[in-house]
Amino acid sequence: MFDVRRSVFWVLLLAALVSLAWTPLPQEGGLVVRGQVTNGTPGGGDVEGLEVTLHLFTEGEETKTLTTSAAADGSFLFNGLTAANGATLWAQVTYQGVDYFSESVVPGAGRQELELPITVYETTEEPTNVLVTQLHIFMTGMGDRLQVGEYYLIGNTGDRTYIGGGEPE
Repeated sequence: MFDVRRSVFWVLLLAALVSLAWTPLPQEGGLVVRGQVTNGTPGGGDVEGLEVTLHLFTEGEETKTLTTSAAADGSFLFNGLTAANGATLWAQVTYQGVDYFSESVVPGAGRQELELPITVYETTEEPTNVLVTQLHIFMTGMGDRLQVGEYYLIGNTGDRTYIGGGEPE
């Protein structure tokens, strides 16, 4: 006699095993990652020679990092890369002790050139342009108690990165 439950179980088990055993294949050809480091502060410092690090993540784990230097115009290039399907890439630069990142991208099928621009800023200890742009308050009843949580989204409307002054209290 045909048992539907048993058949469904075996189909689900087979699907799980196949998905666990699947390993992403490298993309064919070389992937090219270009970018431009720019200083977003008017009259800001030079970005030539800044070390640019490309981070490659596959299935949530960092699988490769590559470094190069920004040219006189801030441009950078990583050539001939291979990335597994579904990999995530982003670039990072440290300027005046602050880390700046590009957007993360996932190379699509047939997409062999990626642009990863990064904007850096001069630093300031002046908090004038730092403000709370959103505030969310969460309340949850827990028996005879009330649990309250707050979520603050902080923004910077200026053209400099706020670094604060001194050590936190």
